[in-house]
Amino acid sequence: MKALNALLAAAVLLLLGCGSTTTTRVVSESWQSMDGPRAQDVTSLLVPGESAPVFLAGTENGEVYSMTSSGAAWKKISVIPKGAAIHGFVRDPETALKIYAATDAGLFVTTNDGAAWAQIPLSTGSATVGVRSVAIDPWNTSVLYAGTDRNGIWKSTDGGTSWNPANEGIPGLNQAEVHEIFVDISKPDHLLAAASSLG
Repeated sequence: MKALNALLAAAVLLLLGCGSTTTTRVVSESWQSMDGPRAQDVTSLLVPGESAPVFLAGTENGEVYSMTSSGAAWKKISVIPKGAAIHGFVRDPETALKIYAATDAGLFVTTNDGAAWAQIPLSTGSATVGVRSVAIDPWNTSVLYAGTDRNGIWKSTDGGTSWNPANEGIPGLNQAEVHEIFVDISKPDHLLAAASSLG
């Protein structure tokens, strides 16, 4: 099953176009359409896991679509509050129905596999901070990292109830746009981050 999931993760690509987006799957070096979501600019994708055999696709206007890994049709299941662009999803490795979404309107969480979303405020001193990426410590899922739009990296050790900046060591990181954060599964205190606009 793990090998199959890895294949699915490697085989999915989003082709972004002008108002028409197609999600596709690689089959023996050729592409096969996954039929949608149609007429949407898809900005993020969550592939199935062992405990949750469902694809999620997020759009630039906050809509969330789902499709089972068996290939059923895509269906719209919810809209992120404020209709903000969705930059990424992360599923909690211990709670299958719990998913975090990084959006232009901040960080959101669902506990019912995307049917409804609640905002998780970041304590950055700003009313709304755009979140570009989110990561979970696989060994302690109460530890979360949020990569923001020009506010650097923020860390929570209590499941998102409180947050503190985690930008020491690199000048200007606290003002950076952080596009991706990865936790080293063998050394969860080691992180990799893709950032731009330092300082």
